[in-house]
Amino acid sequence: DIDVYWKATGLPWLARKGLQLMDWGAGKNQNIREFLQDGNSIKMEYSFDGPGLGGLGFTETYTVGDGVQQITRMGGAKILVDPAWESESVLRVQNMNPAKQTKGWAKTLISGGQDEETEKQMVDGETKENAGDVIDIHRFYLEDSELVLEADSSPSGGPVVKWFLKKLS
Repeated sequence: DIDVYWKATGLPWLARKGLQLMDWGAGKNQNIREFLQDGNSIKMEYSFDGPGLGGLGFTETYTVGDGVQQITRMGGAKILVDPAWESESVLRVQNMNPAKQTKGWAKTLISGGQDEETEKQMVDGETKENAGDVIDIHRFYLEDSELVLEADSSPSGGPVVKWFLKKLS
């Protein structure tokens, strides 16, 4: 149940209902991800195709092995990530709320994020040990030549879900 996953990761009720009304996951909408890798530098460009999804794209950029880093997600929401190679073939990305943003973080999806000074304060001095709550853990790996995104929301009390990502021609 994808709604249980979204709820566990802190997506507000209104956002979850909006996704349900757009039949998200029913094959009517497409989440397009372009992955670029140069050594440990990773760039993921997200775009969406479907009714009501225009302008929701965003880009994540981080360096594997550089510790906790801030990224911007959909709607300007800021989160912390700790990307690491779990093995030679598995990229593990732990997603966390900034400690100073843990309560009510999802409100940034609606307001478009925080002001610049608040953003600076949220990340200065943040480490894995003192970051906010873990949202979920993403693992990226190949399974039968398909890229798999496994999202484990059990740290937030939710399920593990898998997306099988297909290469566009």
